[in-house]
Order: sequence, then structure tokens, then C-alpha cells
Amino acid sequence: MQTYDCKVRLGGELKNEVEKLECTAAEIMVLRHIHGSDAVVGLKKRRMDKRPHLAERERLDSIYGRKATSAVLGVPGAIMPVTLDQGTEDALAAAANAREAEINEEVDRRVAEAIANNKLNGKLTLEGVK
Repeated sequence: MQTYDCKVRLGGELKNEVEKLECTAAEIMVLRHIHGSDAVVGLKKRRMDKRPHLAERERLDSIYGRKATSAVLGVPGAIMPVTLDQGTEDALAAAANAREAEINEEVDRRVAEAIANNKLNGKLTLEGVK
């Protein structure tokens, strides 16, 4: 299975991001199901490994629960994806990167506005930015 490094925005929240290393395509699909389709960002291919499909399914079931994994991957024993579909991977990565740039621009705009209006007072909120 192809493995990937990525960042996951838990619940889709920009301020709650964790790094995940060596995720399989199946795990990325489950993470997107749980946290939102654009919550997995910064995908980088790592390596192709030879882990057994059944072992990977059991690992994912133990971490995310059988309900979540079955919703995405089907019944236990179903064939697991080895890689992310290249077209889908590129489209999702481009969408996530575009959204990340959009959010960064909004944060920069709000900071500049707060500084210009002398309203920063030591705090900055990102309310409404997701």
C-alpha cells in the first residue's frame, strides 16, 4: 500500500491540526469521512509497503471504529485501496491548498485591519474562519 504523510484538521478546524505520518489511502479516506473532505491537507507520498489488507483493516477498525471504516471501505474483507486515485488526489490536494491559501489571506487581512484600527489589544480571534 502507498503511504502518505499529511496534516489532519480535526473536525475541519484550522486551529486544531495534527500531523499524521505513513497513512494509507484507506486511512486517508476514513479521516476525510470523519473530519470533512477538505480536512486532510499537505499530502506527501512516502513509500509503497507490503502490509496485508486484512491487517490494515483491523488496524483502522481499532483506531476509528468499525462503523466509520465500514461506511467508507465497505464490509470487512472487501478489497482495500492501495493508492489514492491520482486524479482525485490531485483535485482534492489542489482544493485543500486553495482553501488553505484563502484562510491565510483572511487571517492576514484581519490582522492588518486590527492593527490599522488599533483594536488588537493582545488578542486575535478567527471566529467564523473554518
